[in-house]
Amino acid sequence: MERNRNVVSGYSVKDVFRSCLFFVFLLFGCLSGLQAQTSVKAELQLEKADQTPEYKGGEQKFVEFLQKEIHYPADARMYGVETQVTVHFIIDESGKIQNPKAKVGRLHLRKQHTEVDGYTGATQKRESERWWAQIRKEIGGQMENEVLRALYKSRKWKPGKKDGKKAEIKAVLKVSFLYSESNGK
Repeated sequence: MERNRNVVSGYSVKDVFRSCLFFVFLLFGCLSGLQAQTSVKAELQLEKADQTPEYKGGEQKFVEFLQKEIHYPADARMYGVETQVTVHFIIDESGKIQNPKAKVGRLHLRKQHTEVDGYTGATQKRESERWWAQIRKEIGGQMENEVLRALYKSRKWKPGKKDGKKAEIKAVLKVSFLYSESNGK
């Protein structure tokens, strides 16, 4: 007589263990990111004009709005990334923000990537460079997009004037993403 055996679909115990281990590292990385202190600081510079554009409540209200609205991306928090995103844009004659162009500065890691993804220092230099290039592209892009999202969400400005007429005014916004480990570990 033949016995029916429950057949496990093509996964070995080793594969299941690896998957569990991956999720533990992922969870640990997310939880360790929650213990970090992150902050966003913004600074605005406007082109000189007879009358500079005005944000309702003043430039300080604009900066405060951005600091509240911009969220530190989760991936950046997980890796402890700090950087500055610079956005060049125009406040047009109607007070709308036009043509924002964001550029992320140099990324600084405040955590070793071994802490979050099990990467070993013994791996070849080429693999490390490939990993860093991927982080720079993905996380830098997330930070740029977050600043642009908040900028587009801001209110309309009262237009600036040059020679007594409403005019386009160039502006530069610098947003710093700052990271530090909390002492409560």
